[in-house]
Order: sequence, then C-alpha cells, then structure tokens
Amino acid sequence: MYGGLNCGDLDVARLRRALAGLPLPRTASGRLVLAVDVGNWLRPEANTSPVRMFCHTYGRGRSSARTIPGWPSFFA
Repeated sequence: MYGGLNCGDLDVARLRRALAGLPLPRTASGRLVLAVDVGNWLRPEANTSPVRMFCHTYGRGRSSARTIPGWPSFFA
C-alpha cells in the first residue's frame, strides 16, 4: 500500500479485497477489539500539504475556540 501511495497509484479494488479478507481481532470471549487513533500531534512546520491553512475551531465551553493548522471544509 505504501509503495502505491508513494507512486501516486493505488488499486482501490485490490486494497478493498485485501482489507475485507483480514480476520477481525477478538478477545477470548469473542468480543471485537477496536482501536482509534485520536492523537493531535501538531506539526505546523511540516511540508506535507501546500493547501493547509489555519482553521478556526469551536471547542466546548466558553473561550475554548482556537486556531489550528488544518484543511478547512466548506458546506453549502
């Protein structure tokens, strides 16, 4: 997958088949084991995307809004 991404060419159908064929991780009792990466390691100096800009975000509570590097989304 990383080789395809580096070359700019990824066979989506092949990737979908490969991922769908993987077994789901389960505990000894049979429950699914899921993980989520919620890290917020900001790297504003990274040269990974020239279209990245500073975006206003709304937090919970008073005075919790801030500006962070990101990709703005506009909805009509």
